[in-house]
Amino acid sequence: MNLNYTQTEWLKNASKEEKIAFVIKGELEICTAFDFENDKRKYAPFARDVGIGGYFDTPEAAKQYGEKWLAEQRNNTDLPILDEEALGIATTNQDLAAQFAEKHFHLVKIIHLAAQNDDLCDDLEEFIEEMDVSDAEIFPLPPKQAAYLRDMVKDDERDEIYPLLCDNGLHGWLVLIEQPVITDGTPDCYSSSWGYTYYKWLYAESYEGVLKKAQEWSEQTAKNDFEKIQAKVQAA
Repeated sequence: MNLNYTQTEWLKNASKEEKIAFVIKGELEICTAFDFENDKRKYAPFARDVGIGGYFDTPEAAKQYGEKWLAEQRNNTDLPILDEEALGIATTNQDLAAQFAEKHFHLVKIIHLAAQNDDLCDDLEEFIEEMDVSDAEIFPLPPKQAAYLRDMVKDDERDEIYPLLCDNGLHGWLVLIEQPVITDGTPDCYSSSWGYTYYKWLYAESYEGVLKKAQEWSEQTAKNDFEKIQAKVQAA
């Protein structure tokens, strides 16, 4: 994990106890450095991008020290309890980046419905205008109301759309994701091209929830591609 600007600035003014309380929530990592003066490689235990014990001659020694230090500090009842969200130092985005590091898709458009108003953003208006039956299932709306949404856009009654979404409790996250078509190979080694892609709109009440849906859709789409490739190989 790499610290962001807010976390770095907070650590500059945090007390020793606050720093420890922040660090012990992280996972142990062993980082490598080179001692040019002695021409030797060194190893250091880190957690949340903060060093916790200097440098050691072997990764095993660094790991042993790091595990012992973290265990001791996690049992220290005198440490403060940090409200990381309130302090602005939560690692939510870093955790998501790590979770989706191997993702095969990317987000093209992100719309937070709670932040909309009667004057819809162009992307939301475009989505509703082009929404078909399958897209209507993305929004948990009855088919008649989904059709009504489209009609309001076409009839230039856009100021009625946001109230309708609110009436149905739709305040979450609507995203458009893109994924390249897998053209050859197996799950272990494959070729794909961003010149040929799939697009999919997804909705969930939380950002984490919509990313989870995106990952599930991505995995299923990749599985379908591999099945098509395998079928072609068998038919050849």
